[in-house]
Amino acid sequence: MQDSIRSIDDPAFWFWVVALGVAALVTLYLSARAFHRARLIEDIPTAKIRSAPQGYVELIGFTRVMDGTPIIAPLTGQPCSWYRYSVDKREVRRSRNGTRVTWKRIRSETSREVFLMEDGTGQCLVDPDGASVYCEHHDLWYGATPWPRHDLPRRAGLFSSGDYRYRESRLMPDEPLYAIGEFRTLGTDSQGSLRDDVGAILREWKNDPATHLDRFDANRDGEIDLEEWAVARQAAETEALRHRAARSVLHVTHLLRRGSDRRRPFILSSHAEGELVTRYRHRALAYAAGFLAALAAAAYLLLARLTP
Repeated sequence: MQDSIRSIDDPAFWFWVVALGVAALVTLYLSARAFHRARLIEDIPTAKIRSAPQGYVELIGFTRVMDGTPIIAPLTGQPCSWYRYSVDKREVRRSRNGTRVTWKRIRSETSREVFLMEDGTGQCLVDPDGASVYCEHHDLWYGATPWPRHDLPRRAGLFSSGDYRYRESRLMPDEPLYAIGEFRTLGTDSQGSLRDDVGAILREWKNDPATHLDRFDANRDGEIDLEEWAVARQAAETEALRHRAARSVLHVTHLLRRGSDRRRPFILSSHAEGELVTRYRHRALAYAAGFLAALAAAAYLLLARLTP
């Protein structure tokens, strides 16, 4: 083996050494990222939608159907909350070494439509753009046309064949949902300041004093003095607070989305929290094994080449 390695010309030898080194670095990074995500999911407390703080949170609830146009999975035609699909075409390539079958992707799409999440305390819009999504519902099947027929079975058997391969994953309505991402409450910050609201009410009252300001003329002299104006201003502030509270009930919207900090993952999963942690830990171990294998192979090549 050592003689075979020494017989490799220098460009090819150093190409493989560099490639193995890059593979080692990439798998080390992926292992550290998977382990970090597992620890993050374990450590962050679960919040309730109604009382969730602004920022990075963990929510556990159920997907719900929103009013309006439903989200339909393109390949199966099923109503869903989120989907991802792909269509691959079978290609046969012949060469001197024989026949090789490959699959070429001709169409794919990931849903970016907002859907609804509910946890018993409130509802939250979920913007899935940029999320890592883990689903319970997967379909894989084959057919003879670029677009599948809905009347054919969607499960690939042992001897399934066809020139086209279809894959589809879905989050279905009313199924459990684990979510971790950036939580924002929209609507309250757009109401302006309380001072502006009070000023607008007082201006409206001044335009129609007979209707609004006369009730604050305690001594009935036809004028509003400083003490009476202070009472009117207090009444206007109370009115403004009542209006703001009504707007908050009607227009506050909670939104979960991907945050600007890429070190904090945006994850949506129909799997339970513990299952998700186990998945990430297994992934971290697999990448760690790949790192060790790539590092050992690079070291072996160098030792075999450079050792007398």
